[in-house]
Amino acid sequence: MLRTATLLTAFCALIVAGCTGGGTTITSVSRADAIPNAPYGNVLVLTVAKSRSNARQFQNELSAAIATAATNATPIHVENDSADLSEADVRAIVQKLGADAVVVTSVKQADIGTAVEESRVEVKQSRKSDTLVDFFRYDYKDVETQAIVRLNYNVTLTTDVYDTATGDKVYTIESTTVDAETSFDVILQESAAIAKQLRKGRLIG
Repeated sequence: MLRTATLLTAFCALIVAGCTGGGTTITSVSRADAIPNAPYGNVLVLTVAKSRSNARQFQNELSAAIATAATNATPIHVENDSADLSEADVRAIVQKLGADAVVVTSVKQADIGTAVEESRVEVKQSRKSDTLVDFFRYDYKDVETQAIVRLNYNVTLTTDVYDTATGDKVYTIESTTVDAETSFDVILQESAAIAKQLRKGRLIG
């Protein structure tokens, strides 16, 4: 019984250790002294990024993460997919939608590293005959696999919330994702973390 308990404890420790690497964390939050119009129920989501496809994808994921029965969220590219949005364009969309807040996310810092898994030698076996299985009844051949290069994304984002009634910035989130394998992993993790923090701060319902 003691041995079983010890093995279970060790197994749980391995799971916890495996979950500690990577992920997204909220590194800082700043809030206006008063946010009288929160929680917001109709949010316009805007993303500033070099890649327009990544910006659209982030807007979609963050909008989906924000949206609830109490809060509507619209990615701005649905209304205007121009690469050069002006303040007047944004104001026009806000007025059209009746948005009470604009959530703007931009990249503060991004580093993409590489990790190389060295090539290794694997043993490939082929059966000589269909008789009794035996070590000596197989031919063995060394096969060298190619090295694998994996990308490593470390990204810090800044998310600002603007109250459309006053024009004031009322809330700022800084979030960091480390050791993500793809840009889509960054988008999914950041969207979930940002939406969670907006709810925690009672900016959205």
